[in-house]
Order: sequence, then structure tokens, then C-alpha cells
Amino acid sequence: MAGVFKKPGTEVNFKVLSDEIQMSIDVAVPIGLILNELFTNTFKYAISNMKSNTITIQLQPGMNGLQSKIIYADNGSGMPEDFNLSKSSSLGMKVIQLLTKQLGGTLNFYNDNGSVFEIPFDNNQKT
Repeated sequence: MAGVFKKPGTEVNFKVLSDEIQMSIDVAVPIGLILNELFTNTFKYAISNMKSNTITIQLQPGMNGLQSKIIYADNGSGMPEDFNLSKSSSLGMKVIQLLTKQLGGTLNFYNDNGSVFEIPFDNNQKT
């Protein structure tokens, strides 16, 4: 991803924190598409040559393998204070919302030294 979107003169550090987790292809593909949209937004809006850029991805398995959570964070400027997810006209945000719904999950976001997206989802969801 960095090779495609990386701006000249910038450095991006990736942190992946995950316990071992098994998921079906019906779950893995939407997760991959969600991450692709989040990466695209980060590289488009949050990466700067004025600082050290970090993207963190956490995948937390749930109790008995049922409810899992993915947490995606960058250290950019965060979402605008007046950003309203339900009123967003961004195609990427709509795709993220639809894929999250497909997984039986909920999309939560907040600013904490950058943008943070938390998506608890049903790991046994069949599409």
C-alpha cells in the first residue's frame, strides 16, 4: 500500500498488533476492503513530510471466537470536528459503512492524536 500511495519525502511506520485469529473468507474479504479504504484515506489526508507517520492496526479476537474487533489508527490531524459519519458523502466512508454492516458490525470513530476507527464485528458472519 505504501508503495502505491506514499508521497515523496515521507516515511510511514506500520504497527500490526494481533492475536492469532481464524476467520472465514466471507469475513476476511470485507475486512481487507475496509482496511484498503482506511489506508487510502490515511495516505490521502493524514500523511505528512513534517512528522513521523504511524498507522496502527489491532485485531482482537472476541470471546469464544464470536465477536472480534479491528482498531485502525493513524497519527494525522484527525477527522474534522463537524464530521458526521451518517451524513458523509464520501464514497469510501459509504463503502466502509456497508461492509461493516455486512459483517454485522458497528463503525465507531473518534480522534485521539489522529483518526481512530473501531469496528466490532461478528467473526462467524456469513455473507
